[in-house]
Amino acid sequence: MSTAASPTPTVTSTITTTTTATSKADLDGNSQWVGELDGVVVYLQWVRAGDKLTGAMTGTRVESGTLKSDTVQFTGVVSGTSLVLNVTGTDQTVETVSGEISAGTLRLSGPNQDGTFTGLVLTSGTLADYNSAVALLRSGTSGKVFDASRVAVGVAGILTAAPPGGYGVADVSAVYCPTQQPVKAGTSFSCTAIVAGSTKSVTVNVTDDNGKYTVTPPR
Repeated sequence: MSTAASPTPTVTSTITTTTTATSKADLDGNSQWVGELDGVVVYLQWVRAGDKLTGAMTGTRVESGTLKSDTVQFTGVVSGTSLVLNVTGTDQTVETVSGEISAGTLRLSGPNQDGTFTGLVLTSGTLADYNSAVALLRSGTSGKVFDASRVAVGVAGILTAAPPGGYGVADVSAVYCPTQQPVKAGTSFSCTAIVAGSTKSVTVNVTDDNGKYTVTPPR
């Protein structure tokens, strides 16, 4: 499919500290989830038996230039796409956390001592994703990775928008972008676009350290 010969459009992406899925996980069998909250990289995994879950959650952070990790155990109950986890803390206190799974995202919410709630968003991932996030944490670039799902939305918008704001590509049914891409000027990565049923490659070129990037036509 031809595209308009217009300057490469530019959009600014929202930078988040949440990593995004690279593998599919659901409520069956073994599931793994990766996320980040307030400078802590979280890796959660469970095994399901019937409507019961057992698992562990590890949080890694930097303290005085050194990586520190804590692991807590939990049990849980599943009902549809909802779940309730009873998390045993390092001080042996038990905290009840509720969660909901939707489109490869696990949203957890737990109470604070002041009566407020803290939310944690994790995405379907792997141990390799967690290790990559910890590596970013160690290098001091944690929190400066693109949210892959938001980049995919931005790329789709540029592909389908009429020139000069986009390429005017018709029949873009889906866009998939990789996770853990650093928000760093001069870097680039490829996304996959489904155009008229065919798989195309789109290059995202990062132009500054604040999340601005350009998008090439699908090839």
